[in-house]
Amino acid sequence: MPVKKVLVVSTYRYESLTSILDDFESSLKKELPNEKFEYYIINVIYHGEKPKDLKYKYYIHSSDCNNLEELERIAKEVKKWNITFDYSFQISEYAVEILGYINSKLNFKGISFDDAQKFRDKVKMKISLGDYIKKPILYNFDDIKNDYVNYPVIVKPRSFASSWGVKKFSNKIDLLEYLKIKNFDYTKLCKFDLDDVEVEEYIDAPICHIDGLVFNGSIIFSVASEYIGTCFDYANGKPLCSIKCSDERQKKASEFADKVKEKLKLPNGAFHLEAFWHNNEFIFLEIAIRFGGAEVVPTIEKAYGINLVNEHIKCQLGIKQFNIVNNFKYFGWIAFPRPVDLKNDLYVKNIKFDYKPKSLFLQKVPLVGEKINAGFVEYSKTLGSFAFVSNNRDELMGEIKRFLKEYKIEY
Repeated sequence: MPVKKVLVVSTYRYESLTSILDDFESSLKKELPNEKFEYYIINVIYHGEKPKDLKYKYYIHSSDCNNLEELERIAKEVKKWNITFDYSFQISEYAVEILGYINSKLNFKGISFDDAQKFRDKVKMKISLGDYIKKPILYNFDDIKNDYVNYPVIVKPRSFASSWGVKKFSNKIDLLEYLKIKNFDYTKLCKFDLDDVEVEEYIDAPICHIDGLVFNGSIIFSVASEYIGTCFDYANGKPLCSIKCSDERQKKASEFADKVKEKLKLPNGAFHLEAFWHNNEFIFLEIAIRFGGAEVVPTIEKAYGINLVNEHIKCQLGIKQFNIVNNFKYFGWIAFPRPVDLKNDLYVKNIKFDYKPKSLFLQKVPLVGEKINAGFVEYSKTLGSFAFVSNNRDELMGEIKRFLKEYKIEY
């Protein structure tokens, strides 16, 4: 069987990228030993230097891809390879737009730059849904000036993730003060202006996330979970939890995800869909075409035997092969955030969690003496993350809530 040439786009640190590809190769050898791939890698390590001792022959490095000039440079480097790729795939949030740009610029098959925008720009994402699916109201600058806005409202960057830069405003004066240098032209798509934001209706309701896989136009796996807390609160220093939804809500979540898939034409691979649960129905919040963060991947793998990272790659390579094992009926996780923008450095003095729930199967805790400060909000490096599985949802919820109260870190 001939070796297939694959274009890979990532914004992970080099060590994480190699670990993901090594794990994928290992799983593939067990399932499809005759499949062979050669990787041509574009890796954007924001503010990072090109790694030494590269294990990949074809590797393009970038330290910042938030400008058109850098994307054009990368496209020229890819063109020099003079390769007709059999497949391409992305494995991170910010890689979607980069892959779309390369595909469109060089006339490669795969997701286009315009299609990629539907999954990166929160305004275009919602506009693309039309009136087919319920979603928060979007407000433009005229709405604000002419008092057509119902407060409070949420303001967020159009193309960021992890609740970075999200703010809540309860009155016109404060909102206008914040927005006085912003641009509210929803007819244009500002691809690289990180100050470009959206203003949307605030919905006071629980938020759920639906994680799944798409293959050739069909959702082949999905599962819904409800946040305890919000990603916005996590960005502001509060822990975030998640627990799998009840069976009744799973059915509605599956139907809702299918409607979103049809309208947005989700490509092959994983998706992470967030929605409000309001008046016994789902209201669209946003979607990403990648696997979920925090402990979404290990909890789903523990419960169902499905590794969303590997399956995300396989689906993009045209491979559908996995079995659902139903090891556990319910699962959940907790993530404790690192404080952002502290004036002084703080260090871990002591960690206390004497309570060990029987449902706990994974724990990641910082080291005593470790600096706790974070430069930005992230879910991969926490002040403690924990994953749980159980066959009893009420019992699992009780253990998670108790653990939330008992886990303590002294600085």
